[in-house]
Amino acid sequence: ADLEAGVIGITSSGKSTLINALMGERLLPEETRATTNLAIRCRKGRERSVTVTMKDGTQYYRAGSELTPSWMENLSSERLNPSNEKNIALLEWSNPGAALPEGLNLVDTPGLDALGFPEHSELVLRQILPTLDIALYMTSIRNRMKTADIEVLNSVTEQDQRVVFLLSQIDLERDDMEGGRVIFSREQKLSAYIREIFEDIAGIKGNISKEPVVIPISSKLALTHFYDRESPEWSASNFGLLIKRLGDLKENLDMRRNEVRAKRAGVILARTISDIKTAILDSDSNNAAQENTKERGHGEELSRLDDLRDAARWVSAEVAAVRNEWRELLEMDTQMENLAADLAIANTVKGVKDRYERWSAELFALSARMTERMDRAVRSCRDILLNHSI
Repeated sequence: ADLEAGVIGITSSGKSTLINALMGERLLPEETRATTNLAIRCRKGRERSVTVTMKDGTQYYRAGSELTPSWMENLSSERLNPSNEKNIALLEWSNPGAALPEGLNLVDTPGLDALGFPEHSELVLRQILPTLDIALYMTSIRNRMKTADIEVLNSVTEQDQRVVFLLSQIDLERDDMEGGRVIFSREQKLSAYIREIFEDIAGIKGNISKEPVVIPISSKLALTHFYDRESPEWSASNFGLLIKRLGDLKENLDMRRNEVRAKRAGVILARTISDIKTAILDSDSNNAAQENTKERGHGEELSRLDDLRDAARWVSAEVAAVRNEWRELLEMDTQMENLAADLAIANTVKGVKDRYERWSAELFALSARMTERMDRAVRSCRDILLNHSI
C-alpha cells in the first residue's frame, strides 16, 4: 500500500497552493476561506485524472480536457459545495508530472479553524489524521500557531507520526529599509519566524520537539518555475529540499511500515476503548440506581450498557493481542540474524533455497495474521459505535 502524507494547517496557511505546486498545475482552488469538508488525495500516476468517490460508494471519473480548475472548484470549494451537500467522500487526483516519490500520496485536508465549520476539525482529527504516515504541517509567515494547531500536533506525537513543518509564503517577505540601508534583513526575519515555530512546539507532548525539521518554502515560486528546475527562483522556493525530505522519509518508512502502523493502530484502538468507557460512564450517571432501571422502563438502555461493556472488554483483548504480535514483529531483527546463521550452515543451493522460503513464509504469515486481526478489530469497533450512535 502507498504511504500517506497529509497536508495539515489552519485555513489560508497555503495547503492547496502547496499541493498544486507539487502536482505541477493549479487545479485545486486556492481560497482564503474554508474549503469543503472532504479529503483530496493526490499522487504521481500514469495519466492526468480525478476519480470521485461518493458517500454511497459509487464512483465516476474525469480526465483530459474535462478536468479543469472550475470543475474541481465546483466539487471541492465551500462556496460551490456548501457543507459538502454533494455528498462526496473522496477526490483522488493523479498526474504523471507530479514532483512526488512513487508510492507516496498527498492528502489535502480542511482548515482546522474554519469559523462555523466544526466538522472540518472533526474530520481531520478523527478520520484523516489516524491514516497518515507523515504530517506536513503548514504555517504561514503571517500567522503563529493557534490552539487548533497544538491539539492536532499532540495527536500526531501520540501516534508517532513523522512531522515536517513548512513555513509558507516566504516570497512575501522583504528587507526592512530605513534611510537607504537594511535595518532588518529578509533572512533575519525568516530566522525569527522559524524560532517562533520552535517556541510554539516546545510544549508539545511526545518527542516532536527533539529533532524538528522546519523548511521555509514558497509554493508560488515553485509552481511558476515548476518546469525550470535550474532557475534561481526554483532554488529559492526550497521545493528541492522538500522533495528530497519526502523521499528520505518514504525510504525510511518503507523499511519500518509494519512497525509504525502497528503502533499507531494500537493507539487508535486504545482511544476507541476510552470513548466507549466514557459513553458507559455518561450513561451510568444518567441512571443513578441501575438495579431499578428495568422497573423504570429503561431495560433497553441497560441492555445498551451491557453491550458497550462487552465491546470495551473485547476491544481491550484485541489491543493486547495486536501488541503481542507487534512485539513479535519487532523481534524480527533477531530472527533475521538467526536466518543468516541458518543459511551459513547450508551446504547446497537447495538447502539455502529451502531455508529462505521457510523463513519468508513465517514472516509473511505473521504480517498477514496481524493485518487480519487489525482489520477485524476496526470493523467490529465501527459496527459497535454505529449501532449505538456513538
